[in-house]
Amino acid sequence: MLIVAGFAMSFLGLVVFKHVGPKLGLVDRPNLRSHHSKATVLGGGFVVALVFVILLLIAADTGQLMLSDIGGLASTMLILALMGLADDRFDLPILPRLMAYCLACGFLISIQSVHYPWPLLLVWLIFGVWTINVINFMDGLDGFATTQVLVVCGGLGLFALWIADDGVLPSTTVLCGLLVAALLPFWIINWPPASIFMGDSGAVFLGFTLCVIGITGFNDHSLLGFAWLILMAPFLTDAGVTLLIRLWQGRPPHIAHNDHLYQRLARRTGCARRINSGLLMLHGLWQIPLLMGLLYRPSWAFFMVFLSVIPTLFLLVRERRWR
Repeated sequence: MLIVAGFAMSFLGLVVFKHVGPKLGLVDRPNLRSHHSKATVLGGGFVVALVFVILLLIAADTGQLMLSDIGGLASTMLILALMGLADDRFDLPILPRLMAYCLACGFLISIQSVHYPWPLLLVWLIFGVWTINVINFMDGLDGFATTQVLVVCGGLGLFALWIADDGVLPSTTVLCGLLVAALLPFWIINWPPASIFMGDSGAVFLGFTLCVIGITGFNDHSLLGFAWLILMAPFLTDAGVTLLIRLWQGRPPHIAHNDHLYQRLARRTGCARRINSGLLMLHGLWQIPLLMGLLYRPSWAFFMVFLSVIPTLFLLVRERRWR
């Protein structure tokens, strides 16, 4: 019932936002790096964030979700979404945004992972901030980032349900289900040709929420941490390797560009739908089978994660050589 209510709230909220957004100056006009050709409403991700936070609080209040400091998490998500919305409208400086990401991830780790050794917590802090930026980097094509997040949530939620052995619905599954309910209406209208963009308000929120899901999953069962990495591998590989290449070439990492694998493929094919369909095919033919393999060979977890990056890495190298 909560899932259906979340879908309805998100759909109605997006309908309203499509009319209100332009009046607030939240419009993305095409530039040299754009893959769209007309002005499009920007910042729709804030609606997704708001609906998810409402669902999160309801799930906690009704006993469907047990997490530490739900109120603090919800407040952090809303603050990040609002900051992203302000960035969509006014183009905020990078340093305050980066500090906010660090504080948000530090808070998440402080309430979810206090019993782990500090070197691991430091790694998680860096990786959390990186995940937020990854979703932001990879949100440059109609429906692309939303497709990835939906697949990650769907796959991880079902995986968590499969390995649960106490008859209780895992927190990871609940979080994934709530995010799917809030995000699915947006995905429908963000599918190419998109009539609305999530903007930084959505990308930053989704990146942080994926961090919440990943750490919650790891706390539920260590295999869920590996499953999260396998499903996130296409985005993590594209963003990470592209950043390393640009650093090697002496290019500043904070300057916007269109050098990612998905952007190169989009320019070559001229079709965002092909890239999204390719991402779905990659998950169906490679990432999901690896996830199934993790079920039956949990001792091979590190090897499965290694294998998960190979197709994206191969495509990335091939595309750069082809060009």
